[in-house]
Parts: sequence; C-alpha cells; structure tokens
Amino acid sequence: MHKLLNAGLPVAGMIVVFGAVLFLEDRRTMILVVLLGILFIEAGVWKLSNPFLPTERRFNALRLEVDQFMELLRELNGSAIEALSGEGNASAWARFRNTLATMHASVERMGEAAGRGEGAPPTQAPPEGDEE
Repeated sequence: MHKLLNAGLPVAGMIVVFGAVLFLEDRRTMILVVLLGILFIEAGVWKLSNPFLPTERRFNALRLEVDQFMELLRELNGSAIEALSGEGNASAWARFRNTLATMHASVERMGEAAGRGEGAPPTQAPPEGDEE
C-alpha cells in the first residue's frame, strides 16, 4: 500500500496539473488546481502519506533486538579501538569482553524473536537431527 500510494501520488499530481492546463480556462482556478497537483507530486516524492497509513511490520521484537544489537556493535568497536590504541588498559579490555558476551546473548534473543509475531511464544529450533 505504501509503495502504491507513494508512486501513485506523483502520477495523480501530474494528471491534475496537465488536466488543469489543458481543460480549465479561468486562470485563478487553473493556478489553484495546478498548485494542488504540485502538492500531490511533492507528497509522493517526500512520502508524506506514510504517517497516515498503518504499519506493515509484524516482527517488532526482532526489529527492536536488531536495533539494540547495532548499538552494541558500536560499543564493541569503540572499546576495541580504545583497547588497541596504546591506552588499552584492563578496563577497556573488560568492557570489550563484556560487550562481546552481551552480543552473544542478543543473538540468542534474536533467534527466539525470529518469525514470531505479537503474542506468539519464542521460536525454538528442534534439537539437531530432529529437523524434518
């Protein structure tokens, strides 16, 4: 729906503009209709209709976990740079190891959230060898 509306608004705007120029004789009305068509075009280009449409996201828990993982990735890189930069003291390496352990736990939570919609139980893979 989002893609259709974002592509359709500029097309509708162009039709309104061309229709106004071709079929309207009163200049004031023509200018108003052309401005309306330009607003349609801009709304499609800037995707201004998105806040008014319902979201299509179904896997919000996974998305949230991935966003948090990206923050952990930045923290891991920062602690690695600090630890490797000659100022690498024990606390920088401890922060690096702690962040890495937190990332491993986050990956486990991603596995539980994968394919799970709102209110569904955590995703659990069968033990190896039991896959069908």
